[in-house]
Amino acid sequence: MRGPASLGRRRGIFAAIYAGLLIAIASFGFGRAWEPLVTTIDAFLQSIAVFQAAHAAVAEALKSNTAFPSALPVLPHTITVYPILALRHNEEGDVLLRVLVLASGEVGDARIVRSSGHAQLDAAALIGVGYWYYVPAVHDHQAVDCWVTVLIRFRIPDKAAA
Repeated sequence: MRGPASLGRRRGIFAAIYAGLLIAIASFGFGRAWEPLVTTIDAFLQSIAVFQAAHAAVAEALKSNTAFPSALPVLPHTITVYPILALRHNEEGDVLLRVLVLASGEVGDARIVRSSGHAQLDAAALIGVGYWYYVPAVHDHQAVDCWVTVLIRFRIPDKAAA
């Protein structure tokens, strides 16, 4: 049975937390005090949304016996970082890769089928593809490993807009 003493202790703890929060707001300003917390919560909620979308996509693939892996719309397959040396040398090109998509949806292996002719672009393509996830291929309602071919285009951002 909880008595008045434990209730008083809880009030004391909440009062200390409240006082600490007021001090943080007074010290850093309201926006700055909440910014790390809001960023963390947003990232967590995004992760939950991606997990739910991936779970639904895999369940649908298992039901429909999808023959080939597919990209998850919530996880776009793009290489977001242009290699700095390639940018400095104005290097552009297309890299054709053969990618092994595991039954888990992760990339198991990637091999260059056709090089861009620039080592920096080829390396960026191989590294970038390693972080992608897929809805796996399905055979007899079981997820299976499968090879897919992926074309990655490297275009210098300023030139592409012009």
